Amino acid sequence: MLRIAIIEDEPAAIQLLSSIISEFCDEVEVVGTAQNIEQSIQLIHNTRPDAVFMDIRLGSESSFDLFETISPKHLNIIFTTAYADYAIDAFGVEAVDYVLKPYSPKSILKSVEKLKKVVSSYPIQDLEKLMNKVQPKTERISVSTLEGLSFIDQKDIIHCSADGAYCTISSNQDGNIFVSKALGEIEGLLNPAQFIRIHASHLINIDHIKKFIKDDGGMVLMSDGTLIPVSRRKKQEFLTRISS
Repeated sequence: MLRIAIIEDEPAAIQLLSSIISEFCDEVEVVGTAQNIEQSIQLIHNTRPDAVFMDIRLGSESSFDLFETISPKHLNIIFTTAYADYAIDAFGVEAVDYVLKPYSPKSILKSVEKLKKVVSSYPIQDLEKLMNKVQPKTERISVSTLEGLSFIDQKDIIHCSADGAYCTISSNQDGNIFVSKALGEIEGLLNPAQFIRIHASHLINIDHIKKFIKDDGGMVLMSDGTLIPVSRRKKQEFLTRISS
């Protein structure tokens, strides 16, 4: 099922496009609509659509303003507009297609077929980048695993451990999650106010610390019972953080 979001400021146009998709496009679902930039960001965040039908003009706003928050490289976009002179700008951000209003079933079907070909080969890494771009750092991160794409609440992450170019994320909800990212990349996704690197190979969630043990240079007991060493280089920074 191809999941479509519609970004359009005219209710009548939303209704027409939704009706055409529902009646003429097999295996396509409209997962939500938005009428301005703020709603659009929230819509993409909440629904994670495969693609977006996006009007170029949204009242006094331009849909190109959305790209200040979300890179167009991480979206499958079909631009829609009543004005043909926007075509150059639309293809400048690598849109999948460009549809002139008023909508017709033929033009929408043609665009949907293009979308299906693109989405069938859409790299999961690109979806991961999009999710992490639109999600605030206080909520969830998205990571690629052997099974697919996992969404993890930051508050549930206990600690992360490096394993060469890979990393194991220990979660109190999902257990150990093996991901194809280096520890530094994971650190860049997480809220720095909540997580701290205490060792070259270990990143911990401050909220899951149970005890600091001074023996052997310093060890941290985490909420899952794991003992993690604190490196000499990181020890003072760590002690300052937990005592503040």
